[in-house]
Amino acid sequence: MAGPLSQDQARDVARLLAVIRTGIGVTTLLAPSLAKLWVGASGATVGGRTLSRSLAVREIVLGWGTLVASSDPTRLRWWLGAGAFGDCVDALGTAATSGLPKVSRVLVTLSSSAAAAAGGLAALSLPDQGSGSLSANPDITL
Repeated sequence: MAGPLSQDQARDVARLLAVIRTGIGVTTLLAPSLAKLWVGASGATVGGRTLSRSLAVREIVLGWGTLVASSDPTRLRWWLGAGAFGDCVDALGTAATSGLPKVSRVLVTLSSSAAAAAGGLAALSLPDQGSGSLSANPDITL
C-alpha cells in the first residue's frame, strides 16, 4: 500500500528534518544557555546547561542517523519514527509543564508537534521491513 507521500517526497522531508534537527543540536551543544529560550531562566543554570547538552546530542544523533539512512527507505523509516517519537515527547512534555514562558511553551509545542507529524507522515510513506511496525531492527551502522 502506498503512503501519503512518494518515497522521493518522504526522503526530502526526512533530509529537511535531519538538517534542522542537526542544526538545533549543534547550536545548542555550543551554546547550551539557549535552553532558557525554551524553559526560562532555569535553562541558564548549570543543571539547565547540562540537560541542554544532553538533548543537543540526542538531536545530533537523530539528525545524523536520518541523513545517513536517507538512501535506504527501510532504515530511514526507523530513524524518522524515532525522531517523531522524540518530537512527540517534547511537545507533550512542554505543553503539560506550567510555569514555562508562555510564548516559548506555545512555539515549542507547535513546532515539535509539526515535526512529529511531518516525520511520522514521511515514515509511514516508506516501506517497512515486513514486520508491520517501526520497531524492526534499524541495522544501525554509522
